[in-house]
Amino acid sequence: NDNIPYILREMGADDSLYIKQQAKKEFDLVYSGSILHREGLLNIIIKLAEIGLKILIIGYYDKNKFYKLKKYENIKMIGRINRDKLADNYSKCKAGLNFTPDIHPLNLQTSTKTIEYCAAGIGVVSSKYKWINDFAIEKNANFLWIDNLENKSDFMNFNFIVPDVKD
Repeated sequence: NDNIPYILREMGADDSLYIKQQAKKEFDLVYSGSILHREGLLNIIIKLAEIGLKILIIGYYDKNKFYKLKKYENIKMIGRINRDKLADNYSKCKAGLNFTPDIHPLNLQTSTKTIEYCAAGIGVVSSKYKWINDFAIEKNANFLWIDNLENKSDFMNFNFIVPDVKD
């Protein structure tokens, strides 16, 4: 409303992520990104580890988070990596974890990680909020909602539909 010109620039994924890597699935789930200042995320990761999912964590964490997660043998934390290593690491996982709180304006923001996971051809496990709901409908995707994930078989038997995100 201030008459200042603007454009909306949508998120995308690096070209390297669209090259489908053929790796043995070593992990059920990957979380990529910082786990700091994401209220509720640590509890979700712990819940998923406790139901038996094997989880790869890529990104920044502090010593406190490291020691809380270190006790789980089914969680591997590799820290920050170069972007050119993402595709290879994503390909080792069946799905990626997207966690966004359903709080305005975060619930309207595009999830870069969801787009990256889809570009890499892996499923998405996510919290529910407006953007992800709209995206799943628009793209005819089938994402597993965290609230519907009570045990390992819910994950293992889920029919992920990964949308094409080249646009």
